[in-house]
Amino acid sequence: VYDRTVGTFVTAVSIRERSASMAFGQDGYNYVLHGEGTYVGIRRYDATTGADQGQWLAKESWMSGIAIGPHDGYLYVCGGSTIKRYQDSGGSGVLVESQFASGGNKMIHMVWDGGYLYASDLGPATDNDGTVQRFDSSGTHMGAVIAPGAGGLDQPWGFDIAPNGDILIADYNPEQLVRRYSADGTFIDNFPAMPNSGRPWALAVGPPLESGFYVYTTGSFGNTGDPDRMFGYDSDGQLVWETEDHVAGGQGSRALELVGKELYTTRWDGHTYQRYARDDGAFLGTHSSKQFPNDIALGPDGYLYVVSGDGGDKGIHRYNPTTQAY
Repeated sequence: VYDRTVGTFVTAVSIRERSASMAFGQDGYNYVLHGEGTYVGIRRYDATTGADQGQWLAKESWMSGIAIGPHDGYLYVCGGSTIKRYQDSGGSGVLVESQFASGGNKMIHMVWDGGYLYASDLGPATDNDGTVQRFDSSGTHMGAVIAPGAGGLDQPWGFDIAPNGDILIADYNPEQLVRRYSADGTFIDNFPAMPNSGRPWALAVGPPLESGFYVYTTGSFGNTGDPDRMFGYDSDGQLVWETEDHVAGGQGSRALELVGKELYTTRWDGHTYQRYARDDGAFLGTHSSKQFPNDIALGPDGYLYVVSGDGGDKGIHRYNPTTQAY
């Protein structure tokens, strides 16, 4: 388990061997597909405590990915060219449909989005012909969203769909990078990794200042000996600006928030928050905060809310973003 905001490690939950895919059900359980070994099949775990609830479904054929239907609560299982679906009955999986959908060649991961079920497909040879298949909620195959091998796509093992409809795919081979496609399957670019071997700490996607959308990240460069800094990307995924570090120390920015044409970031080192111009990354100032500011958010009332996660100032504090007064 990791913190989704800053990526920090939270805890490890012990489960059975060879876990290949998981999905959190509406019933409070985490369903885990074990692909090989003694516990092959699907087991249920308590989503809060991680307690093993036992075998839910024995392996029936090649199973590689699972997903929970947001509209019906059924468990969908893909493998090869077939997607099946199951329902719970007294703690065991019962087959609802042996072929809910069929398409592609080697489907291995699934995502529900906008009422459609998307499945990554390695293709017939798992070599430069990977794609993403789409099905409607009744199981009708609507074809490949992305043409086989488009944009250099090789092995689409994992993928997700951004709020603006872009499809981001983790391409396992040969370059091990993230490729980005529009909702209609048009290749956009290879989504940028942080330059200079940096470690991304926080990310924000903002409404456009001029056109498109902007992506902002902060990076920790303690492993390289370089100062920490921030990066701004345009709607094409191209690096627009890179800041210098204006605070001594190695803990970097903890969170980002967009406030009009400015970008606010909290800092543990120095117990401050900083302001930068969104268009060019120009440094606008450092302002004192309470201890260990973990996260920052602009409220609907126009105030900045900053949570202090440690020390004597634990709690949520409020600031005026115009005057920066506490």
